[in-house]
Amino acid sequence: MSQNHRLSSTDNTAQDWFLRLASGDISDADLRAFKAWRDSDPSHRAAFEEIRDLWNDLEDLKPAFAVSSDKAEEDIAEAAPKPQAPSAIIQLDQRRGSPRAGRRFAVGSLVAACLLFVGIFSWDLQTAILADFRTYAGEQASITLPDGSTAHLNTDSAIALDFTENSREVALLRGEALFEVEKDPYRPFSVTAVEGASTAVGTTYSVRDTGEGAVVTVLEGRVRVVSPVEGATFDQAKAKHVELAANQQVSYRRGTSPGHITSVQAANATAWRRGLLLIDALPFADAVSEIDRYQTGHILVLADSKQIEPVTARIALTEIDDGLRALAALHGLKVTQIADYLTILH
Repeated sequence: MSQNHRLSSTDNTAQDWFLRLASGDISDADLRAFKAWRDSDPSHRAAFEEIRDLWNDLEDLKPAFAVSSDKAEEDIAEAAPKPQAPSAIIQLDQRRGSPRAGRRFAVGSLVAACLLFVGIFSWDLQTAILADFRTYAGEQASITLPDGSTAHLNTDSAIALDFTENSREVALLRGEALFEVEKDPYRPFSVTAVEGASTAVGTTYSVRDTGEGAVVTVLEGRVRVVSPVEGATFDQAKAKHVELAANQQVSYRRGTSPGHITSVQAANATAWRRGLLLIDALPFADAVSEIDRYQTGHILVLADSKQIEPVTARIALTEIDDGLRALAALHGLKVTQIADYLTILH
């Protein structure tokens, strides 16, 4: 689903003018056209100032918007004078102690987001080289594997296959996948993720790479989970395993043994297969991260997430944008879209 529908025509125009002004690549005629548009309607000025306020508060980005001449710099400054900090940041400052604290909070959040972008693009290159099948953000796919098993890939996921006469191995390179495994007692089916492996003969289970570790959930049958596997951080002798039955789940971190087995409603844990995102009492930041998985861009929260109560929600994946807006409104936050790749909650 395109994200452009989330912006009104006024917001789109304001965004375009902001990016053109910030680049410095604008003629005198264009600058006059901008001023005419801005002054023609109060909603135009309000939309432009909202985008300008958000970005001007993030001073670390200022060097990236170098202007081409002193005159252009003066004209742009006159068109878009530097504002006070946005109200959401000021409110946060009052709780934390000073305006500078809020500014550091905002800039720090943006730097973290930029670092995340770098990590994503680097990882995408590696994934593109290794993956046999993958989905992008917001996409899902079902793949019939060489043995007749089926791999259902969730959003932003990738797998690599290594099937031989004696083994069936799938590497989860990224994201989350649900496997419906064809029975073959002579060829165990194994999914490796984050230095661990989940092995079954014939069953249905999901594996998710959370970035920090992996989560294995069994819908049918039994699955043996071992971590770390041979060649991982620890010696194989230190690896430990657990065995899961239907409606059980276990997680592990890189290089560590599986944790405690927990009972879950596996159908809820894999609700994405039914087009749903179920969020159950998650901290606000974690809930936003879950929604973020299904968007092509990144969600940046310019608010103190720790002050917001946990989130429980049921969101249709086809309406993920509306779900985010409803969640923001419920907690008194505004949503601002910058191009197609950054959504700001403030």
